[in-house]
Order: sequence, then C-alpha cells, then structure tokens
Amino acid sequence: MIWVQILFIIYWVGFLWLAWNKRKQLHNYDDYVVAGRKQSTSMVWFSLLATAIGASALLGVTANAEKVGWPVFWWLGVGAIGLALQGWLITSRVREIEAHTLPELEEKLIGKTARWLTGVVIGISWIGIVAAQFKALGSVMNIFWPGIDGRLIIGLVGIAMTLYTMVGGQLSVMATDRWQFALIFLAVFLPLFLGIGDGRSYEVPFVMWNDKFTIKDWFIYLILTGGAYFVGPDMFSRAFCARDGKTARKAVWFSSVGVAVLALAITWVGIMASRIAPGEGVGILRLVEAKMGIIGQVIVAFGILSALVSSADTTLLSSGTIWVQDIFGLRSVKAIKIAIGGIGILAILLALLNTPLLQMLLNVYSLYVPAVVPATAVALLALNSKRKPVSGILLAAIGLGALFGMISFTGIGPWIKPDKLIAVWGTVIAVLVSLLAWISGKPKS
Repeated sequence: MIWVQILFIIYWVGFLWLAWNKRKQLHNYDDYVVAGRKQSTSMVWFSLLATAIGASALLGVTANAEKVGWPVFWWLGVGAIGLALQGWLITSRVREIEAHTLPELEEKLIGKTARWLTGVVIGISWIGIVAAQFKALGSVMNIFWPGIDGRLIIGLVGIAMTLYTMVGGQLSVMATDRWQFALIFLAVFLPLFLGIGDGRSYEVPFVMWNDKFTIKDWFIYLILTGGAYFVGPDMFSRAFCARDGKTARKAVWFSSVGVAVLALAITWVGIMASRIAPGEGVGILRLVEAKMGIIGQVIVAFGILSALVSSADTTLLSSGTIWVQDIFGLRSVKAIKIAIGGIGILAILLALLNTPLLQMLLNVYSLYVPAVVPATAVALLALNSKRKPVSGILLAAIGLGALFGMISFTGIGPWIKPDKLIAVWGTVIAVLVSLLAWISGKPKS
C-alpha cells in the first residue's frame, strides 16, 4: 500500500509543479481568467468533458445506480440535453460577447444590477459545488489511507486543490484537462470492459423510469440539473476561452454527445458493481478490485481523482473570479487568488458535513437555476431579435427565481415544506416572466 500512497503524493506534487510552471505564461488578466481566449475546439471539448464528469458522475451516479438502476442515467443524461440545447441556441452568442464571467455577460445583456444579483447567487451556490468535489476527493483518498481520519484527508486534498488553482489560473486548468480526461475515460471503460462479459451485468432491466425514479424525478432533474448545463458559469467559462464562437459551438456539440455516452457507461458500471461486487464503499473500485485486484483499483482511482480535480479547479476559479470581479467590482489577479483561498477554506468546512453528494448538488442547483437560467437564456435568445427585453422585468424574473429556489430547500415555517419541485415551478414562472420582458420590449433602433 505504501507504493500506492507514494504515487498519490507524486500526483499532487505534479499538479502543484505544473501550476507553478504555468504561472510564467500568465502575462495579463485574460491569461489568468480565460486562458488568453485562444483555445482550440479539441482543447475546449476535452476541458468541457473533464469539467462535466465530476463527483456527481463517477461517485454519485455509480452509487445511486446500485440502488435505483438505469434511471440514474438521467443525472448526466439531462446534462447532455442541456449542452445540446446550448450549442444549438446560444453558445456562439456567449463567446461573441467577450465576457469573462456569466455575471459580466448579464451586465452586457440586462444591466449592472443583474450582474451583481447573479454574482451573489453563483458566488454563494458554487461554494457547495466545490465542497461536493472536496468531499468526493477525500472519500477516494481515504480508501488508500485507511488509518487516517477522513476529515484530515478532506482538509489536505482541499488545500492542495486550492493552491494548485490559485497559482496557475485558467492556463494550468486547461493544460491538465486533456490528459485528465484520458484518465477519466480509462476509469470508466476499464471496469466496463472487465464486467461486460459477466452475465450478472445484464440482470437489471433496461428502463428509464421505475418506482424509485419516476417521471416527476426526471422532470426535476431535467430542469435543475439540465438547466445548469444549458446556462452555467463553468460551461460558459469554456466558451469564453475558445478562440471564436464557431470553435465554442463545435466543442459544446461534441461534448453533448460525449456526456451522453459517458452517462450510459457510468450507469452501467454502477449496476455491474451492485451485481458482481456487492458491498460497502465506492462501487466502481469494488468492481475493478474483484476483476483485476489492486492494480485495477489504483488505475481507476487515479481516473476518479482526475474527474474530481478537473471539476473542482474550474469551479474554484469561476467562483473566485465572480466574487472579485462581479460582486466587489475589482479586476485583480491577486484578489482572485485570495478569493480562491477563502472559498477553498469554506468549501472544506462544508465538505465535512454529512450530506450525500447528489443531494448537496441538487440543493445548489435549486437556488441557481430558477434565479439565473431563465432571464439569461431569454436575454441571449433576444440578441438577434427585433425587440430588446425590458431589463426591469428580467430583474424581477431573477428575484422571483431566487425566492422560489430558497424556499425549495428552506421551506416556510409549518406551512410549506422543503421540496425541489418548488424550484422547478420557480424556474417555469421565471421563464414566463422573462418571456413577458421580451414581448414587452421596445423595437430596436
């Protein structure tokens, strides 16, 4: 086991070395935040896939697939739908506006108030996303350090992740994503290949809904999770890095197909684990250990770590930039680095709470999606129309969406209980209000 621990230490030291090396290429604000806006289709594509396949996929989806079966596919499946719609409708427009963050995009579309409101919603919500990644990183590392308190491991990997992101910025994030995705691919398809010839892998009926995952559940996932892929700060951050709108659009289209394929593969691996290697712990690791021993387990563990790192670094950088640039109104790389450090500490503390991964992410999306997605999507769609949406009404849509999102996980005393469906209805209402803003707008001169 010592040799495995040494490999993991080398892995983390390698990240820190790469970030330190990349800092020499950081000449200005754009280099740190949007990687110079010169990334190719393949670079943006692999980076999008590496970002999309994080804690919710390799750990949350496989764990829930063991209990629920094939319908868990929809956690990532709706993400593929969201990316497809983004590529079809808005990606080129997002890139052509030349923003650094989603809230900055909001200012150019709606106004300064929208930028601040969106920044606050994302800035608070995304701390939960980072915490989910840290929690997952700690759970994987703890398997190979069983004698160490899991809370200490979460703290250590969270600090390492935060330092790596602070030092290298977007250039180091993009530089690692291509080979990180190669490890992610191996982590998914190695166990799939090992289990595909086992008859037990085919025992669970292939159905997209069942009594544990109903149409209602699917609808909630479609709106709350799919919406975050359609209009999301992390997804948009990749479009901002592309060399032009055409490049960004192609990358998003390719990513949509890739996410759908990976969603099927990851769900099946979770089902295989429940049948071939039942037990406690991370199912995907149990499966490869049963079929290939410690070597297979280590290979897949590195793939899982890469998936988590590639999501956590993007989320940390997006969140830090939003806090500094859009909430406090500063344009400073140094300030963003300080913000990333603060967010990392808060995320570590949140990760120590005993909250299931998918539930943690759904809570975040319940606030973000109704508040941000409808108004932003409508404002982008209206860019090439004859009418300019009324900014005041779009702001009302953001406010109403945020209100419904908060009620969805806090409730209102004894009268209204927390329910994710409240966030869904909040999204629908925000869409209608945003459309009203478009219809009521004055003709463009």
